[in-house]
Amino acid sequence: MRCLRSLLCLLQVAFAWDTSNFFDWFQSELREVDNAPLHLTGQVPSYLSGSFVQTGPARFSFGQTRFTHMLDGYSKVNKVQFAAGGATYSTRFLASRFMNESIQKNGIARSLFVGEVDPPQHWGPTAAMMGANDNNYIKMRQVGNQCLLLSDTTVASVVDGNFVELDHDIRSDKMVMAIPEGENWKDKLEPMGDMCMLGVMAHGAEDPVSGTMTGAMGCFGMQGHYHIAFNIEPEAPNARKMLAKIPLPKGRGPSYMHALAGTPNFVVLIAEPLYLNMPRLLEGAGMGRGGLDTNTDPTIFQIVDRKTGTFRTIETKGFIYGHVVNAYEEGSDIVIDLTWYEANNMTTMGWMNRWFMDYMRDDKEREAWPRGKVMRYRLTADGKVEVRELFAEEKGANDFETPKINEKLAGHSYCITYFMQFHSYEYNKGMQATEAGPMAAVGIAKRNICTGERMGWYQPNEYPSEVHFVPHPEGTAEDDGVLLSMVFNGNTNSSYFQILDARTMKPIAKADLPIKTPFLIHASYFPEKPSGSSEVIV
Repeated sequence: MRCLRSLLCLLQVAFAWDTSNFFDWFQSELREVDNAPLHLTGQVPSYLSGSFVQTGPARFSFGQTRFTHMLDGYSKVNKVQFAAGGATYSTRFLASRFMNESIQKNGIARSLFVGEVDPPQHWGPTAAMMGANDNNYIKMRQVGNQCLLLSDTTVASVVDGNFVELDHDIRSDKMVMAIPEGENWKDKLEPMGDMCMLGVMAHGAEDPVSGTMTGAMGCFGMQGHYHIAFNIEPEAPNARKMLAKIPLPKGRGPSYMHALAGTPNFVVLIAEPLYLNMPRLLEGAGMGRGGLDTNTDPTIFQIVDRKTGTFRTIETKGFIYGHVVNAYEEGSDIVIDLTWYEANNMTTMGWMNRWFMDYMRDDKEREAWPRGKVMRYRLTADGKVEVRELFAEEKGANDFETPKINEKLAGHSYCITYFMQFHSYEYNKGMQATEAGPMAAVGIAKRNICTGERMGWYQPNEYPSEVHFVPHPEGTAEDDGVLLSMVFNGNTNSSYFQILDARTMKPIAKADLPIKTPFLIHASYFPEKPSGSSEVIV
């Protein structure tokens, strides 16, 4: 009887929600486009003048080889350029060494991946030691006048001022064998005899006043295990300056970290219990299939003073996080909001392993996968940690990721945040909807932490990627602005660009794109600026 009830519930959900073309969102799109005019219908705010850039994987196979994880794929840049009252669209694959070697081979070239390549390639240690590992696609950043396409390594892809054409790579001088082209970082941050493989670059913490970006990397070798926090300054974007070297407890390796938290006075490294397993990596294992480990270690908040580089550490019960929503100082406390996952689960690996194709294709596995939470950590001056779940009134029905806020409030107290929501509610039927759909029902959620306001956007069988908030230059309310987003329409197997009113979550403008955009990762907006200005909304 219990099985019959479960089956009936699944059938009811299937009939109520149309996700029939979800997996088409993860199909390759090989076409490239240069400056195609967009025919925007609706009302386009006059203050939109600049470039909306969104990156992600867009090719999931090469020759007779294919990826098995949805976040492995060849990097592609998508750009919508606003100028003179109109807009154009361009998209280009990143001409990385990884891509060029794949073209020469007519198959997926050796590199580190989250999943395996099918059929297995048996690269062994050469994937980690000789692979180009320059397939950056997580996020476009701008430091000074230099555009950098970044990932979770220490390799930076320098892109031209139009955001679509690779110029060269910047990498460690220890990677010359793998990436002979390009230039070395103009620093000596990585000690002789040590290896620094993990880099927090795509979600580094930017100082909005100076434009300096703080990143981090995890290192191990003759000097032990440690994290390095470094600054990249606008005047010298090809050099990293040491901010702090933070030793790790005996027996603990450097953490895989995807993002940093930043406030006006501090940068916080969130050292989660997620570590490289070097023996398995050297055997050729993917990071999600043994190349990363998780355990019961505590999570360590490593709090670094931006000015002096002095640091202190606070431990709490171990967790894995995806992204930092925001962080700010409140008196002598530091408040950090983040997307949260259980640690010590080798199946889920936090957020990472959900995107294996074999898990996603299994209806039972996909729907039972643990949903992410949004947690607030308060770090007190006396070393205590206070924790509470945000949006707890939704009783775990939501499933939020890729948070965005009004970047004018980055590092400061805030109220409003926007997310991609898997298991979306039917916002198309009512903003107060609370019934969660299947995992493949994807929407955009708006939440006000201060007032409890709940809103969102959802359309059946349509799949929005991460939004970006652009504030109204004369606005006074926190949500006075627009959300820019690309949406895959499963009903037509095509994509469109849309502008949402960030206050009402209603569409105000839309344009069909000339080609499909597969699942995209992170978005950035680079406003046109007067000569000499370096303002960037990231």
